[in-house]
Amino acid sequence: MRVSEVLDRVDRLRPNAVDKDDKILHLWHLEAQIAEMQETDAPDWDESDVEDYVMLLPDPWSEWYIFALCTYVDYVQEETELYQIDSIMANEHLSKVQSWWRKNNKESDTTQFRGIFL
Repeated sequence: MRVSEVLDRVDRLRPNAVDKDDKILHLWHLEAQIAEMQETDAPDWDESDVEDYVMLLPDPWSEWYIFALCTYVDYVQEETELYQIDSIMANEHLSKVQSWWRKNNKESDTTQFRGIFL
């Protein structure tokens, strides 16, 4: 999913007065979190082509960006109820993203669990 797609979907879901540059900056922070999870460097977005940048999370996991940016828009516009709902959805989706990432990209741990029997 590209930055422009995230911005378009969020603007359709949450008509807002939040400045586009603020939304892009927030997306950069979100992308930096994903880069940290993936143990890579934060993206270096060139202002001239930032809207064409392809986000790190592939589909269907890229939906998280939409939930997280909607949460930001709700926060800025002081939409408390929408913020609460969107933050729950974003956090649940992020948990799924993290589980997917660990399952598919982390090296298997050779340590075996030793059960404790009482």
